[in-house]
Amino acid sequence: MPDLPIHTVSGQNADAPSRTGPGAARDGARWFSGLWLGALLVPLVAFALVAHMACCEIAADLPLARGERAEFETVIVNLVTNARDALPAGGAIRISAARGLHPAAGTDATEERLRVAVADTGVGMPPEVLARAGEPFFTTKAEGRGTGLGLAMARRFAEQDGGALEIASRPGEGTVVTLWLGAMGSPDPA
Repeated sequence: MPDLPIHTVSGQNADAPSRTGPGAARDGARWFSGLWLGALLVPLVAFALVAHMACCEIAADLPLARGERAEFETVIVNLVTNARDALPAGGAIRISAARGLHPAAGTDATEERLRVAVADTGVGMPPEVLARAGEPFFTTKAEGRGTGLGLAMARRFAEQDGGALEIASRPGEGTVVTLWLGAMGSPDPA
């Protein structure tokens, strides 16, 4: 996949669509379980294989990711669906998971996080669309085809544990959406 300019999606344009859902407690506190990325990502990619070439690259030494399983699965399905929809003339989708260094929130330091990326070789996004990607209810899809909530939900999922959502895209070169997630201690056995 080509090197693309990166846009960090933040909550500056609007608050998350919802503070409720599978991972929310009544007092607003969140609880997390360990997610074995290797065991979760491979089956989630299966539906992308129907019309497009897809591959999954998962590092062997991953610790458990912090998060709620149903939310993670929803986020990945949305990202893969977006990638698939960006390939009207065919192309490839790559899903990867590895350790990586990411700037720590509010500091100049970096911290180790888990990087989950969904990349496609599709149509890409022009700068004016990239700047709005992640805003709740913003969509470029035809009416009835998208709600504009997928990237906003992905951002909220990543940020709930101090992570981030980044989108790199250029017209004609494709898009890479990267989730930076927190990790729990033990390695992923998958």
